[in-house]
Amino acid sequence: MTIRRYDTSDIPSMIAIWNEVVEDGIAFPQEDLLDAETGAAFFASQSWCGVADDNGKILGLYILHPNNVGRCGHICNASYAVSSAARGKHIGEQLVLDSLKQGKDLGFRIMQFNAVVGTNIHARHLYERLGFKQLGTIPGGFRMKDGHYENICPYYIELDPMTIIYRDGDLLLGQSGGKYYLCNGGRSYRLSSDPHEPCLFIKGPDDLYITIHNAFTLDELCRAAQTNGSIEMITGDEYDMQGIFMLLRKALALSMGSVDIGYLEACCLTDYLEECGAVSEETAAALTDRGVKNPNVMNPLLHAKKVKKTNDARYYIAKTSEKGRSGRAGNPGREFRVISDLVRFGCGYRTVDGERQYFAWHGYPNRNDDYITTSEISQAEYDMINKEYPQEIHADRETAEIFRNKYVNAHKVILEGWNKTLTENMV
Repeated sequence: MTIRRYDTSDIPSMIAIWNEVVEDGIAFPQEDLLDAETGAAFFASQSWCGVADDNGKILGLYILHPNNVGRCGHICNASYAVSSAARGKHIGEQLVLDSLKQGKDLGFRIMQFNAVVGTNIHARHLYERLGFKQLGTIPGGFRMKDGHYENICPYYIELDPMTIIYRDGDLLLGQSGGKYYLCNGGRSYRLSSDPHEPCLFIKGPDDLYITIHNAFTLDELCRAAQTNGSIEMITGDEYDMQGIFMLLRKALALSMGSVDIGYLEACCLTDYLEECGAVSEETAAALTDRGVKNPNVMNPLLHAKKVKKTNDARYYIAKTSEKGRSGRAGNPGREFRVISDLVRFGCGYRTVDGERQYFAWHGYPNRNDDYITTSEISQAEYDMINKEYPQEIHADRETAEIFRNKYVNAHKVILEGWNKTLTENMV
């Protein structure tokens, strides 16, 4: 989907979408509907009209025009409308972001919304997340369709142009108002970091919050972007800006609340193996061909049995039959199940002196290794785990800690150590 300037062929769709919002009677102050004649004149009178075009189908629009005249003519105003059939897809956010850009390009210094209805919570949250400030509240300023009155909340934002620091395709790193953002496909993500830990925080739409651990600070990212330099990761591998953006794209695609940079590297390398067609020992690929200095980044996926490693240190994608359903190692007398392959934990059983022994395990991640504790549990606890976690998941640290406290801590420890699991000790 793209946001572009409207043309006359779009007007029938624009009129239909605009009138739908007017008829709802809960957001626009207008009461009169547009027809072909008044609609064409209305949209032509604007400073700019943008439409959301999805392969020729118009899903939304915005209008942009001066909010006042003369000495206040540098303030603009905008209104947005999205087809009811296309709501919930963040089209409104893309329209707002594009209107901010066009407002800057047209020379406006401020954008002001005069009559945001107080009950329009989704719009207000969007505006506030994008940096708009509420000017106050006008009690009973909007008459709803059913006749009762609601408050209106004026908003404004200063149109400080975003400085683009680095761009790679549709993903860019920019600065605006002293804050740093990743922008991708019309969506913006606020960046920050902890100066005392090499990690990056990404805050996006819909309360999306991603923490990339053991990565790099925002200062390191900006310094590398400004000099077109590189960053050496804690894993030992060094990435140029194109490689860094590859990892950031993967983080956005996975949208996990908490993820280690080593896991992102492993996922990107798995993508590489798929591109190479490395699906068997005969077609396995060497990671050194990709410039990887530290192949230990593959350890999480090796433990999760998502990839396999040959004797000569080449890798290939594990087949479903090799991995087993939901990460289970198939054997009537034993089972080793990986429930989560991010912060790793799982369960299983083995045969000891002719009796079945059930266990649960959990690993504390540290760089590319996990300090794994395996504890004995009862059959009832084992059955409960499989009921609570019927499928493999990508658990964050909080979820994994809940599992550990319930099934690993305060139980008899069977095995403990760096990357030590019972897979080699099962009979």
